[in-house]
Amino acid sequence: MDLRKPFYVHLVTALAAAGIAAAPLDRLSKAGGVGLVAGIGSAVAAEVAQRHGSRARALRSQIEGLSRQIEELSRQIEEKEQQLRSYENQLNELRTQLQQREEKLQRLETDLAEYQKLLEQLETERQEWRQNAMNLSEQVQKQEQQLQGQQAELDHLRAQLRRRIEDLAQADTNTIVLARSERDFYREEAKSFILEILSRAADQVHKGSRVQHILQDLIQNNHANEGKSYRQRLREDINHLFRDYRKWCDNSYEAELHKLGFEVVSEKNYVVIRFHGDNRYQISLAKTPSDQRAGYEITQNIRNKIFGLTEPT
Repeated sequence: MDLRKPFYVHLVTALAAAGIAAAPLDRLSKAGGVGLVAGIGSAVAAEVAQRHGSRARALRSQIEGLSRQIEELSRQIEEKEQQLRSYENQLNELRTQLQQREEKLQRLETDLAEYQKLLEQLETERQEWRQNAMNLSEQVQKQEQQLQGQQAELDHLRAQLRRRIEDLAQADTNTIVLARSERDFYREEAKSFILEILSRAADQVHKGSRVQHILQDLIQNNHANEGKSYRQRLREDINHLFRDYRKWCDNSYEAELHKLGFEVVSEKNYVVIRFHGDNRYQISLAKTPSDQRAGYEITQNIRNKIFGLTEPT
């Protein structure tokens, strides 16, 4: 049997064969079996009936075989149809996945276009920043040149001032002018220090000597009361601030030190204070000192750094 043909072709063929085989047996019955038996004899009739019965059984066996083949073919067709439906479901799923990937690809293309625009914008800003940096560099160079010119002019003015001071000193022998480059941290700072040193020196030289008279004359004819009183207040404020020092407190100590002209830098375990921000006059304070006399030692260190004079007796 050729399984490539549709099952109904095999069915029609089997039914046709069965009809052809059954036809002689039916005609035999209709013609009248009794007359035929009488004409050819009972033996011939029996032989013919036996022969047709065997053929009928063979045909029925073929029909049953064909029926089984038809059932098997139907089962195979159903399996093929189920496989086809499964393939269709898989194909639909693949189509869905393809559509999702196409949508994702479109989103990625959109994001890529936005990133490209952002990159172009950043590149434009980078060029602008570079141009601004070049402009600033040119401005800095110009300012440096101006500063150099101003510095040269300042040096020239200083030289003129020194010459003027020398001229004044030569013109008036009773005037003493001392040139210096240190600036005052407060009004009459340097003058008050100099007069204090002269006063102490006058007490240490031989009494009634010429040098004592000159020193006393300088002290009497020069005054720095403002600087002296400021220094005295500063000393008293420092003594009062650290008199009972036990632990650093940012809110109180830092504010008071700023008022007194100190720059405060807080570290992990200690604090650094600088008088008017000058690193030469720097003192370190422990935030949690272990020594009970820490306040007194801090006061002494500050006075020694910013005054440098022993306490008057």
